[in-house]
Amino acid sequence: MAGFRGAQIADATVTETQLATSVAGGALGGGAGTPLFVDKLQGAWTQVAGKAVNAANFLDVDTEIDAAATTDTARTDFTTDEGVFVDASGAYGVGGGSLPANGVQVTKYGNPGMIVIRDNSTKDPLYDAGNVIYGVLFWNTDDSKFYIKFFKDVAGVQTAHTMAGTETIDWQFAEIFSFANLPSSAFVGVPGNFVDLVTGDITGVTAGNGISGGGTSGTVSVAVNPADLITAGSAEIDGDKLDIDWSPTYYTPSTSPAEADNVDNLTAHLYGIDQELNTISSANATLVNADQADNPTGNSSGSDDFDTGVTIANTPKGMVYVFVNGHKYEVGDNDSNKDCYFSSDGTEPNKRAISAIAANDHLMWNPTIAGFDIATTDDVDIVYET
Repeated sequence: MAGFRGAQIADATVTETQLATSVAGGALGGGAGTPLFVDKLQGAWTQVAGKAVNAANFLDVDTEIDAAATTDTARTDFTTDEGVFVDASGAYGVGGGSLPANGVQVTKYGNPGMIVIRDNSTKDPLYDAGNVIYGVLFWNTDDSKFYIKFFKDVAGVQTAHTMAGTETIDWQFAEIFSFANLPSSAFVGVPGNFVDLVTGDITGVTAGNGISGGGTSGTVSVAVNPADLITAGSAEIDGDKLDIDWSPTYYTPSTSPAEADNVDNLTAHLYGIDQELNTISSANATLVNADQADNPTGNSSGSDDFDTGVTIANTPKGMVYVFVNGHKYEVGDNDSNKDCYFSSDGTEPNKRAISAIAANDHLMWNPTIAGFDIATTDDVDIVYET
């Protein structure tokens, strides 16, 4: 409501003749018998509801803009004339197949002129992995159509987005008006310092375990409490979320636990260690030391697949380890291309898988792989469980 102070115009003192000769002043249009209006360009949002998107990263919206816009001329700035603001105008192929890879003016979420997108049902923003999905509007001179291309900002970098499946959206585009043509349905932008803005329905922030701070009003902050991360602290670190970029030698990380969705997860490593410990230290297993200080019955003399004459005394349970003169050598698992392997009859064709090794199987030697010939003077130890 506005009030006048000081001298006022008396009733009936302005005549039709005087109004007919009125002149529009600065920033005004009309006059001379026509209504006066503010003759300045104004950007406003025009809304379109219920547009279906089917697994696409861009959308033909020419029909919707033609129907909704007061003036459907494409404009690349807010100062030249009335029309629809587009990020860029160019020859992008009939059907829009060659739209720009990124926005030209709208280079991130929040830039003036971006296309605001909402879910048609909930009216909430659309997200992908926590990143807001928004649109950039282009004018394609190849087929004289408006197209929206979808984007999200991933780690601050504008990235093209493809909608997953079918999504029905509401969206708003920036339209440029003079006040004379401003449609009644438009949302006119108002500087934020003149209004109270409601930016969400969060009424408070509560600090959980390991976090301090929070509050229900004003500027709220939270911080990690270091005391909760030391011994006897209340904070827990989820092992399913910690990754270890390391390939172990003596166990295999496993995604068998439901919590481990990646072999790098700490849970996968711990499960692999647990399984290996179970193999080598089963409660019912007895470590056998009887197969010690056996000597080969001959010299390999550079020949691979050499039968050492050393045999395993018992059928093992689990892994089998071979030591020559105190050094451990790799045993082939149905594989004769390792340092050594076991054979049922002392020949390469009848090599054994480790799980199939049985009592009296022969130890075979590959000097070209192990790095030396085995001889009758070498001490061979076979360690395993039964």
